[in-house]
Amino acid sequence: MHSGKVYLILVIFALVFCSCSNPERDYGDVQKLLDASSQTIQQTADYDVKIKACDNAINALQKFLYEHKEGEWSDIAQNNLTAWKSRRSTFQQEITSLSQELSNQLMQKAISESDKRHFLSNVESIRLENRSQSKEGYTIQVKDAYAVRMRGALIGRDIYKMTVYVSGRIDMSLKKVFIDDNASIEE
Repeated sequence: MHSGKVYLILVIFALVFCSCSNPERDYGDVQKLLDASSQTIQQTADYDVKIKACDNAINALQKFLYEHKEGEWSDIAQNNLTAWKSRRSTFQQEITSLSQELSNQLMQKAISESDKRHFLSNVESIRLENRSQSKEGYTIQVKDAYAVRMRGALIGRDIYKMTVYVSGRIDMSLKKVFIDDNASIEE
């Protein structure tokens, strides 16, 4: 009977030992996900997909670090976590910069179109009233409506109020913005 207890204890010890997580093996699983995320990023120009791939990598590394707080593999994971956060930040900064560039150019287009309509007037104020945004493939299409108030330049009594509709797009594969030539004005 005594040997049965020893056998049972050995089986329990073996199960516990085998079920304990192995940092090297666990990091191997994380590395596979990191490799897949890197490959996804290389194969797409879509910033939403790139940022999501970074988020997946960051989450896997954070989970690994939660389970393995110390050791050689946690140091490697911590370094990779910093790199993936930086990569995500870079993608976020790129898309934010492109969006800001597009917004600035759309406003300038609205001012330009207003000046064409009332060339002897000055823009007194301009305000974004509405923005619609849609995404198709690697392109983000933006349509803005600006409320523009103009004052006559000669006498200054004439006040013109209008809504200027302009549009443009961000091409994520080229990392460039484009403004559409057509614009419409409602007075």
